[in-house]
Parts: sequence; C-alpha cells; structure tokens
Amino acid sequence: MEKKFFDVFNELVVSDDDRELLEETKVTRLVSSSRHDGLHIYLVSDHIVPKDRIYEMEKRIRKQYYRDSEVNVRIIERFRLGGTYSPKTIIKLYKGSILTEASHINPAWSDLLHHADFVFPEGDDRIELVLEDRCLARDMSDEILDFLDHAINERYQTSFLITVSYKEKEERRSVEHSKERLKEEIRMITLEGTKSEDEFAESFDHAQKSVPDSVPAADDSKDRFIDLSDLEMRPDDEMFNIYSNGPVTITAKKKEAEAAPKVAESVEKKAPEENRSAAKRRSRQSSNPDVIFGKDFTEGPMNICDIDGDIGEVV
Repeated sequence: MEKKFFDVFNELVVSDDDRELLEETKVTRLVSSSRHDGLHIYLVSDHIVPKDRIYEMEKRIRKQYYRDSEVNVRIIERFRLGGTYSPKTIIKLYKGSILTEASHINPAWSDLLHHADFVFPEGDDRIELVLEDRCLARDMSDEILDFLDHAINERYQTSFLITVSYKEKEERRSVEHSKERLKEEIRMITLEGTKSEDEFAESFDHAQKSVPDSVPAADDSKDRFIDLSDLEMRPDDEMFNIYSNGPVTITAKKKEAEAAPKVAESVEKKAPEENRSAAKRRSRQSSNPDVIFGKDFTEGPMNICDIDGDIGEVV
C-alpha cells in the first residue's frame, strides 16, 4: 500500500522547496530493524529527486522523530520515469547526485568519477565509463561499476550495460588554469617592458643629444691619474669609477690611506682600556716570590687557641 510522503511524516518540518519536491512522492514500505536502531523508508517518485535532498530528509526525520535515540534513517528511492529517458539524459540530470552519493560512500570514488568521462555509443543502451589510467582506478573499477549499476539501473529500473575503459592521465584543471594565468602575467610584463618603434626612436634621439661631441681632457693639476706601478692589486679592488667628467682611478693604497685615521682612532680607544687591565693585573700580584697568586700575609702568626671572636678566616 502506497501513501504520500507527508501523510506518513505529517509533522515533519521542511522548507517550502523540499515540500514541493516531495509532495507527490509516495512511501511503499517502512522497515525497522530488530533492535530498533535503524529505519528504512522505501520511496517512489515519478520525477528525479536529487541525492542531497534525500540526505536532508534523512537528517530531518532523524532529528525530529528520534531526537532522544540513536536511529539510523535511510531513504531508498526509486524513480518511475518510463522509457523516455536515455542513458545520456539520465547522466546529464543525475551526475551531480552520483558524485554526492559517491563522496558519502568513498571519497576516492568521487575523485575518480569527477575526472572521468561518460561516453554513450549511438544506437546502444550502453554507458561507457572512461577513467584516468591510474593504479587506484584499476583497483576500484569493479566497485565503481557495482555502485553505478545500483545508482542507475536499480534506482531508475533500467537495464543499461555499464562498461569501463581508461584514458591517459590529464593534468588537473586547476593546474591548467594556473599555467594560463602565469602565461598571461608573463605576457603582460613583456608588453609593459617593450616599447613601440616610435617610442624607441624618440628615446634613442634623446640619448644621442645628451652625449657630448668630445671627451674633455684630464686635468693634470688635479692628479686624477696615477702611475700603475704604484698599484697594489687585490681581487676586491675597484679599479675604475666612471663619472660624467672622466675616469678616476682608486687604488688599494688610497683605500688604506682613507682607512688609516679610523684604524688609529680605534687603536687609541683600545689602548687605555688595555693599560687599565694590565694595571689591575699588576696590583693583584705580590712582591713575595713565595706567593704564587693573591696577597701576602701582613700580620704575624697567632695560635688558634688565642683567637677570640670572629676576626676572619683561619688559614
């Protein structure tokens, strides 16, 4: 005996969209487990009900009817669509629900199906599932075929033949998208750094006008050049520093001369500190050759029995 879904669950609170979607669906059976910890609801519909709405109804029934007990509610749906739906149409309308259900059962199935192709040979009620050729896909292919047979043939009451084949692994869309974005950014940077022919000609003419016709002779009075024999070369010496009025030679000797005042100043600062340290060390040394370290005795000897009170250490 069939009863409308909301005649069976007349107190169920749902959204208006869900109520409209399930208004004409019918419940054919209610089966409870022997331990009363599970409820199976057999539902039939003349139109497709997305799997995410089925999951939502299971959640609401469990929350509103079995709030104080742990009961697993499961809706087993069947669709009576007649022979008007071809395999291609069913996959087109129901692929999202297939992926949703696969992610609940085994996320690996969902990943493989998400990157798979569904092929429908003409004149044949057959669905060819084309998976990426991976070890995981080959290991799980039988399980996925059984899952699709249940989700399509049993649920839609059809008898489509579902087969599997493999394709070369393709890069993920996200990787391809990232590559395209990178190429576009490189292209934009290249365009920004490239001048047009007219802009380049204008820049070249401006550069030509800024160059003097002749290089002024060096002024000997300023001693801008020195004898190469005076150079003391090191790998880090900077030989030439180019200015607008001609080359200037910088030698190692000149660098040392410039650094000399700084070194002398540093030595002068360190010298008093070293002298003070040496004076302290000398003050701690005794003139008595028998004393190795510390101070010499200045008092005379005293018997221990004569010590009265705390007058210091006894050595």
